[in-house]
Amino acid sequence: MLRLIIIFTFIGSLASADTWLKLSNNEIETALSNRTLQYSGAIQVFYENGDTYYASQRPTHGKWDVEENQYCSVWPPAVTWVCYDVERNTDGTAIRFISKDGSADIGTYKDGN
Repeated sequence: MLRLIIIFTFIGSLASADTWLKLSNNEIETALSNRTLQYSGAIQVFYENGDTYYASQRPTHGKWDVEENQYCSVWPPAVTWVCYDVERNTDGTAIRFISKDGSADIGTYKDGN
């Protein structure tokens, strides 16, 4: 019986660690504006004025906005905006961007705010 309690406790803690909450327009703006996210091998800074900076092997400057409860960005020379659903983990330390095809990128807050 003790073994079952330990197993269910462990499974429950894993499930809560993977809990993500979909964000609305205002929540996305608050989650990203003047914040820095750390990805695997890169960082991205989201400025309040709508500029964004992505630094990996080759730094890139783009624009970001929030439309219809999605994060949208454009990276010149491209002119087409691409939008993503945005989720935050329950402990507020990470943001997940989900594309139309269901693939996801996760960034953790680097700025400590």
